Amino acid sequence: MLYSFKALRILDCVCEESSPMNSMDFRAPEAGRVIHTSLGYAAFVPALLPPEITYTGKLVLTLSRADQALSDLSGLGRLPTRTF
Repeated sequence: MLYSFKALRILDCVCEESSPMNSMDFRAPEAGRVIHTSLGYAAFVPALLPPEITYTGKLVLTLSRADQALSDLSGLGRLPTRTF
């Protein structure tokens, strides 16, 4: 994959302001990878989205419960307010 000079320069600037990145902390290739910039800094490049998802029964149930919780929160925002 090729990166533009502008993108690498931005990465270089970000790295100058933060602590050094340990590339060994990034071991999951499905999340992304670490590259080394022209100035010697390490930069994390995330993998393309969306990742492949296996929909198990447990995942579908969890997503359904999360959807219900969001609906409950949305309903709370529609409660009538009292003015005194």
